[in-house]
Amino acid sequence: MSLFQRNIGPLTNFFPPQRRPMAPRPTVVLVNGFGTTPRSLSEMVEHFEVEGHACAIPSCGGIRGLWQTNRVARAGQRLATYLKGLPEDVRPWVVGHSIGGMIARSAVQLEGAADRVSGVLTIGSPHQGTPAAIAGLLIGCGLVSRAPLDITPISGLVRALNKSPWPEDVPLVSVVSHSDMLCPIRSGTPRVGTSMSVRTVALSGVGHTEMVRTAWVLNTLLDLMEDPHAIINPIG
Repeated sequence: MSLFQRNIGPLTNFFPPQRRPMAPRPTVVLVNGFGTTPRSLSEMVEHFEVEGHACAIPSCGGIRGLWQTNRVARAGQRLATYLKGLPEDVRPWVVGHSIGGMIARSAVQLEGAADRVSGVLTIGSPHQGTPAAIAGLLIGCGLVSRAPLDITPISGLVRALNKSPWPEDVPLVSVVSHSDMLCPIRSGTPRVGTSMSVRTVALSGVGHTEMVRTAWVLNTLLDLMEDPHAIINPIG
């Protein structure tokens, strides 16, 4: 499989979704990555639903409410509004891929949604910013959206998130991969003080988008939602 396919493709990641999961009482809320549509997470949704989870992928803005191009702060506001609008007894896990993980952090840390979630699980998310965002701006992604500015290593939003305390009663698990060309391990490691609720899990052999469509990785995510401190096999 090519590096493009493992880290960016398949091209269907950028096609309109065949359906948008919107369970009224979700146990898992998903946020897709930059430039993609909910279709990029379709295999994850199918896997989770087979395991009994109710899934929702709310709109965080962006082009036609489908393509994830909104700035992280605005998208975080929209996600927080959605979470706060769920029934009082619903506390889903929020699972964000790539920039989607930063949107999830913004909703929890900056927009007051901490008491509406069971935990946050990020996949290939640039908690320290990523040089790939700079490369994306240089090749013209900035013409489509300014969102890549929010995930550069010098981003003010990244600094704000890492200076803000993470709520101790909300697990934050960052899943990263040594084979991820867009979000290296160092970029994907959260640094939010000494909170015992924050953890990084490093995998091997799966690329940036490959992680959200690989069965053993999806099972790993389920294990972490069941027990954020679970012992994880990094290679499946």
